[in-house]
Amino acid sequence: MSTATARKKKPKDEEEKHPRKFLVKFGDVSIGEETSRVGLTISREFCNVVAADEIFVGHRLTGCITLSKKQDATDEKQETLLDTEYAVSGSFDVTRVGITRKNITTGITFSLNDIDVSDLSHFANKTGYLIVDGVGELPLQEKEVKPHVEGQFAFDGAWRFFPLKKAFKGKILKSLLENGCDNLGLLAEYTKSGKKLVDMTGVGPGMAEEIVRVTDLIYADNPHFKEDEE
Repeated sequence: MSTATARKKKPKDEEEKHPRKFLVKFGDVSIGEETSRVGLTISREFCNVVAADEIFVGHRLTGCITLSKKQDATDEKQETLLDTEYAVSGSFDVTRVGITRKNITTGITFSLNDIDVSDLSHFANKTGYLIVDGVGELPLQEKEVKPHVEGQFAFDGAWRFFPLKKAFKGKILKSLLENGCDNLGLLAEYTKSGKKLVDMTGVGPGMAEEIVRVTDLIYADNPHFKEDEE
């Protein structure tokens, strides 16, 4: 007659200290003024829906992403440290997930102050690993926005000819110009065609929000724009 010894279950807080490793397919890399985001897809073979919700919805994660020299990896055990070509570590934010029958999709957002963007660019549309060392709460903080001076975007001409360089600068202006939008009319045509601002090359969610915010201020400073559109 044999006897069985029950295994003592580890405390939950102790279990959460162990890193989680996911084989992922990285998507596009978008770079904003202060943050950079990379999309990723995880097979549900390696991550179930409950774990995805606990890890990737509204949290700040610590860990790293690694890019393997071998782009034919098919399971989580293949890569060794010697196989790693690029690695970006630190903390990154996750807000939501998408779920299909086979995959879980999400995106991780880094602060540009914490990473080397040139390293992150290598991850676009490649296969690698996401290693999560810790899961924390996403801090609630308001983004600092420079105060708007009433009338600073005043323009005497027609709305469609408003030069975007009058309202934007830096990376936002560069991205708008690279996508063929140097005035408000061309920007309006772009969005009316069914495309989203985040579809622009180099424009991420944060940058898109800023473009919308400033565009609203442009119209607020130029009431006659609404009359011109009618």
